Amino acid sequence: MVIAIIAILIGLLLPAVQKIREAANRMSCSNKMKQLALGLHNYHDSNSLFPAAATIGPAGSGAFVTGGGTRGAPWSVLILPYLEQTALYSQFNVLTGDFGGLFSYDNGASQAAIQKSTRLTAFECPSDPNSTAANQNSNYFPCMGGGAPNGACTTGVCTGTGSYRYAADNGIMYVNSKNTFASITDGSSNTFLLGESRYMQLASGSGTYYATWATAFYTAGGPYYPNGAAAANAPNSNTCRPATTGCWDSSNLSFGGYHTGGVNFAMGDGSVRFIQNTIDLTAFRQLGAINDGAGTLP
Repeated sequence: MVIAIIAILIGLLLPAVQKIREAANRMSCSNKMKQLALGLHNYHDSNSLFPAAATIGPAGSGAFVTGGGTRGAPWSVLILPYLEQTALYSQFNVLTGDFGGLFSYDNGASQAAIQKSTRLTAFECPSDPNSTAANQNSNYFPCMGGGAPNGACTTGVCTGTGSYRYAADNGIMYVNSKNTFASITDGSSNTFLLGESRYMQLASGSGTYYATWATAFYTAGGPYYPNGAAAANAPNSNTCRPATTGCWDSSNLSFGGYHTGGVNFAMGDGSVRFIQNTIDLTAFRQLGAINDGAGTLP
């Protein structure tokens, strides 16, 4: 009888403990996003613009890069000095280094840069089971833009060689972007700056083929896919294809997280909002764009 009572009490207590733990994780996640948004604001103050989600040149351009070119430092490396990570920043060759992704496709310069990128928990959501020492994970992606996929990258959301890969060029931070606060004509409080994602291709998910928080592009035998950035196409894309730890082939599906009911987003003004999965699809997509004349928080 005593054992049965104890079992019942444990059964009642465990869900409550899990809810408390998740609430704490969600708050921690929100605080991390706020710090990253503040770092981006400080970067803007120092450089008079937001960093691009990723850069490539001189041969390549566009949200999906079909031509070759030097793959420059992504936003996540450029803001390190504004996250009190100057020592780590100094290890990277920011001016001429190659920051491609996917280990086996990179040249020596890229691999050297990746190997210097130790685990940095500032980019990790505590609810993500992949946020471990085995990975150099990132759950916080710049919003490249928003809207319905239009097939080609001409100011909006576009698809790559697979319908599950999305990019955009109408948000605050996208490939080779040079936007300022003045560029956000829809209002910084009504435009996504960063969002949670669970689609980083990780070492624990695919062994040889993986990226880190410090890499800029996927280069797997075709167009260069921006790594660590996403487009506002669906509120919470929780399905991986295939169902591997790193969500390979769904790396740029959209935003999505591990919190119940929604995803954290940092807005252009630095505030963090929890966007419910039930948000109207059109409204969600409009929040990703900086100048479509629409999009307000519910």
